[in-house]
Amino acid sequence: MQQVVIRWLWAFVSCLALIMIVSLMPVNGTGWFPGQDKIMHAISFAALFLMGSQAFPRLASWWRLHLGLLIYGALIEWLQGKTGYRSMEAWDVVADISGLVLGNLTLVFFTKKRVD
Repeated sequence: MQQVVIRWLWAFVSCLALIMIVSLMPVNGTGWFPGQDKIMHAISFAALFLMGSQAFPRLASWWRLHLGLLIYGALIEWLQGKTGYRSMEAWDVVADISGLVLGNLTLVFFTKKRVD
């Protein structure tokens, strides 16, 4: 059991680093369709929450995971504003929050299904 948690922790930390790197790279164009950026934020943060919930399996620590990932998303936005080639957008943080809620609902739904 402990080895599984350690693997999830490595995956979680690796994804945090990868998302930070990709978020601070210069971008060309606006994407394939309007709103693609916000969808990618939501999917990324839902995935981060799901991985983080496996890395930190105690239900009592999920609020810390939410708070930590929210701060992480805000940090990314702040750093993007400092790059000169990316911009800081409040709607990106809203998309991050949406992803966290989606990840949490997914986890609750599937956990409930397993118990029933």
